[in-house]
Amino acid sequence: MAVTSDPTTWPPPNYVNPHTRVPLILGVNDTTTTLMVIFIASRLYGRSILKNGLGTDDYIMAIAAVVALSMGIQCAITTRYGNGHHLYDVKPEWVIPYGQLTLAVNSMFPTAVSLTKISLCLTYLRLFPSQTNRWFCYAVITYLTLWCIAITLTNVLQCIPVASYYDPSITHKRCINWKASLVSTAALNSTSDLVVYLWPALYVWNIQLPWRQRVGLIFVFCAGVVVCAAGLLRLYWCTLYFKAWDIFWVSSVIWTLNSVEVNVGIICGCLSGIRPLLAHFFPRFFSTTNSNHTGASSARNPHSQSFPFQSLSGGARSGPRRLSSEEDLETRNYAWASTGKPKDEVDLHNGEGIEVITAVDVESWSSKGGGRRNTDVSSEELIIGGGN
Repeated sequence: MAVTSDPTTWPPPNYVNPHTRVPLILGVNDTTTTLMVIFIASRLYGRSILKNGLGTDDYIMAIAAVVALSMGIQCAITTRYGNGHHLYDVKPEWVIPYGQLTLAVNSMFPTAVSLTKISLCLTYLRLFPSQTNRWFCYAVITYLTLWCIAITLTNVLQCIPVASYYDPSITHKRCINWKASLVSTAALNSTSDLVVYLWPALYVWNIQLPWRQRVGLIFVFCAGVVVCAAGLLRLYWCTLYFKAWDIFWVSSVIWTLNSVEVNVGIICGCLSGIRPLLAHFFPRFFSTTNSNHTGASSARNPHSQSFPFQSLSGGARSGPRRLSSEEDLETRNYAWASTGKPKDEVDLHNGEGIEVITAVDVESWSSKGGGRRNTDVSSEELIIGGGN
């Protein structure tokens, strides 16, 4: 007889060695949580050893990582209380602790994903100095802040009294429409995922680099497509959850997708910040593009290397300016900075990129003095290096 929602068709409960999805839950949750911790630690440590200083986006991403770590721990604990089990293999005494953990994680989820995307928007403000990008980032940060507050309160107070959410013995309660709340929350979150994680693609694609390097940069900034996919799959499984009777079994997939969306989102947010750390310890493998392709010619002629400042959009008022190695470039890592008022030095052309129309100074941010002259700098390092 097939197992259905009718309890008379259920097999005897198996509390010894039941068939579960626990290996899937723990495998994905533990792996992504561990990687997330490694990446956030690398980002913060890299900022420290390179003496760049921690920015607001770093602190916000660190808070998101702490929340995500707490969620990962609680997700692992839920497997002891029926998560990933068939309903007929769930002990009655597991229902309340499972419900409590579910309420806690659902209440923390909006904070984790919102802080991650707010941190990314702050990073975009530093990397892409166009008016359009500023409007976009400020609008998204405002939206995410309001969304986080609203959804957190909704999740915590979805039932009055709150304990009635996880305690089936409380019959006198008032609850919102759980299905409408969960599906709408997932839909709005997936929409913001698509907008935030894919926003840099246009800017990065317009950088004047060989196509292989351009694709590499797009991969760095748009690896968040994995997060978007996880969010959309989570939305789909939320609709299935409310149609299923074997809720502990079906919800295990939602728990797994939660781990992917939260942890991989933080990992993607850290990708642009760990390149300087890798270059510090492994300069041979993570050196900049110019040094890889022009090192030999520079050795033969130390004054032959130059770096074109290409306009990132059409209609430049003047041709691109070439900055040669003779212009007092003394270190490996640089940050581009204008010498006067921003409007006098950089034209934000149509909100699509930077059009350099007058002189630009190069300021060293990691000069240690002495040593041979090195002109190893490129657009790729400027973007991947975090714009500092």
